[in-house]
Amino acid sequence: MKRLLLICVILCWISFPVYPFGHSLLPLFSLDPSYININHGSYGSAPKYVHDKLREYQLKAERNPDRWFRLDLQIEMENLRKKLSKYINCDPDNLVILENASAGVNSILKSLKFQTNETILYYNIAYGMVKLTLQYISTEFFTPEQIIQIKLNHLTIQNIDLLLKKTQDVIDKIKNVKLIVFDHISSVPAILFDIETMIKYFRKQGILTLVDGAHAVGAIELNLTKLDPDFYLSNTHKWLYNHRSACLLY
Repeated sequence: MKRLLLICVILCWISFPVYPFGHSLLPLFSLDPSYININHGSYGSAPKYVHDKLREYQLKAERNPDRWFRLDLQIEMENLRKKLSKYINCDPDNLVILENASAGVNSILKSLKFQTNETILYYNIAYGMVKLTLQYISTEFFTPEQIIQIKLNHLTIQNIDLLLKKTQDVIDKIKNVKLIVFDHISSVPAILFDIETMIKYFRKQGILTLVDGAHAVGAIELNLTKLDPDFYLSNTHKWLYNHRSACLLY
């Protein structure tokens, strides 16, 4: 049933009128009017009409569960991937829908085959879930020496040249980096990174890129064909406003 969630918001985009931005949008949500939701990025909040559409699909599934799970769901998911791929400009065959970003990160990190001397790089500002996943695989699938953290400060975070120089210093010492994990929009602090430059820079050195774009889709324009990451994931229940939770994986 989780797969219904993103189907609902895509269909609502097509059929729902445009509202002026600002306070006029508040009645569209189920939020307590006395509650100021400044932490939307963590859990999201779907509009009422998305909840209504979700309920329609739930009832449709309950009317004929066998038909839904064997036939209708696959058709809906195929249509969804086609519509979503146009929104983020990518081939639908390169796009899958998962439950959340955690599932995406785990599926990638646990699927890649590494040699014993190959390493993964990540930054100290990575989201907690990403750090914990890397910590887990460092003991279950790798050695701690294969998972290396790069420490950024307030200067290197905000300057792409300094960030790449800091990263290159680490790469030069290791010389066997297979994958680097970094944010598109980091959580704490909230920084929009120049990932197009980063992806091109690391690709020239044969390093795979995994971009955590959990906060990106819906918040900024995405063109994954142009950005061309090796792997990219983004939660759609945040700024794309579908019912929590769902995630796209490219």
